[in-house]
Amino acid sequence: SPNTPKRTMRLSSYLQLLLSDLYDKVPVDSGSIQIIKLTNKLIQENPKRNIQIEELAQQLNVSKRTAIRKFRLATQTSFLQYQIEYRLITAFNLLKNNPQFTNREIALTLGFYDEYHFGKLFRKRFGFTPTAVRSGRKDELN
Repeated sequence: SPNTPKRTMRLSSYLQLLLSDLYDKVPVDSGSIQIIKLTNKLIQENPKRNIQIEELAQQLNVSKRTAIRKFRLATQTSFLQYQIEYRLITAFNLLKNNPQFTNREIALTLGFYDEYHFGKLFRKRFGFTPTAVRSGRKDELN
């Protein structure tokens, strides 16, 4: 069936990847773009740890409450959930392009507690396992 949950999740992740690329090219709202770019930069600089909203607020020269509000308006999600989503999409791309990486290596590189935690979040988010991506088994990805 064309509207299976796995297919919907996969299409959603592709759309999010495309949208994240567009944030660098299309100025929709300068405040939203600024907060997303800064967040992505902080995550890229510190991939192993969860960035605290206070760090973002300090970089933006606003209060914690204002940073939370602006971030939620820009992304429609919480700061922590955004970081997890960012890491999961990064993990998906790493697995797709570098199948030699183990779950443990990816989990440690991207700041997940361990490979079990990573695998559980990955399957919950995408509807299939990291192994399915690594091996390119199309039947499990649909």
